[in-house]
Order: sequence, then C-alpha cells, then structure tokens
Amino acid sequence: MRSLLDAAGLEGASDAARLAVLVLASRTPSENGVVKIHTSELGRWLGMSASYTASAVVSELRRSGVVSVETEKGEYREDIGLECKVLPLWAAQGVVGHRLNLAKKEYATLQRLFEAVMAPGWKHRDGSVTPAGLIGTRTGRGAATDRLALLLLVLEARESGRVRQCGGTVDTKRGRAAVTVARLLGCSASAGSGCWSAWRTGSWCCGCGCGRRRRWRTGRG
Repeated sequence: MRSLLDAAGLEGASDAARLAVLVLASRTPSENGVVKIHTSELGRWLGMSASYTASAVVSELRRSGVVSVETEKGEYREDIGLECKVLPLWAAQGVVGHRLNLAKKEYATLQRLFEAVMAPGWKHRDGSVTPAGLIGTRTGRGAATDRLALLLLVLEARESGRVRQCGGTVDTKRGRAAVTVARLLGCSASAGSGCWSAWRTGSWCCGCGCGRRRRWRTGRG
C-alpha cells in the first residue's frame, strides 16, 4: 500500500484521492485488473457523497495519472459508472519479484482487510445485512482522512494489534500518539491530532469500541 501512496502522481493529493486509489486497488480483480464500480459506491467507501466523489475525487484521480478512469455519464453529464485501472498494479502484472505483482490470494486478503476496516455495510435483497467495518459509519468532512489513518495503523500493527509509536522529540501539546498518526499520513501534527482526538473521545464511534482510547506500547513496552 505504501508503494501506491508513494506514487509520484499522488504527491500533494487529497486524502480522499489517496484513499480512493487504495480502495480501487482492493477491489481490483486479479483476472483482468479492471475495476467496475458506481461512483456512489466508491463514495460510500470513502465516506463521501456521490456528488463530491464525482466532481472532486474522480477528477483528481484523472489528474494524478495513477488511475485511468473511463466513465458512464448520468442525466446531467456527471460520472456515475466508473471503469478504472490502478496503473502501478496494471504495470506490475506478470513482473516477477515486483512488490505490486499480487497473486489472487493476496488480492482476496486485501479486499477482506478493507471490508473489516471500512466497508460501508450493505442490505441484501434477501433481507440479510452485511455490517459496516470498524470505521464504515464515519462519513462527511474528514472521513477519508480518518479512514486512511486507521487503515495505515492497521497495516503498521504487529500481530498483537499494537503499533510502535514514533521515537525522538515530539510536540508535547499533541502527544506521541498523534504525531505517530501524522507521520503515517504524511501530514502536520495538528491534522494527526485531529484524527487521534476523534478516536480518543469516541466522537464518531459506531458502538463497537473502535474509537475508544487504547494504550499504545512503545518499542520499550
């Protein structure tokens, strides 16, 4: 995932666009590398509205050069159906030893991870319900940043579920946990502090406990 986020076209990109690249990567079929998804569904994975996703996120993806996007237009010429290729994944297909040349089982694992962390939840025709992921109910302003931050923390976590906090001198007003989040996101300490505060206070918590404060161990335990 870090290889995708470090792609040149995503330098300075919004967190919504960066997260969209990862979501599309997780939805990529191993057979052909082409993701077909409705704009509204992509928006639900990002915690954003369909209109914002179509007007802002999809446009940013196109400009980045990291994702190729073909679209089906709606009544008002808005993008409603998307056919996407995450180009670094596409280019790595069949390249022996390339870290982005993923096997079918690796794509399946990636998809399950995203579903556990941020699936928006679904109601099926037979009346059954697939619940939302840990942060799947977090929507609106800042939702993409919070989702991306939690995903990166999950990827950094050890088997115990604990994440090593950053070392060195940090802003004591923000705290080491907030600075750790900021460094994972590549953003300012204040932005990282916003994510951490939301989790610590449980201001968006879905009731499963994922937004409650937990004690993180440092490398020294």
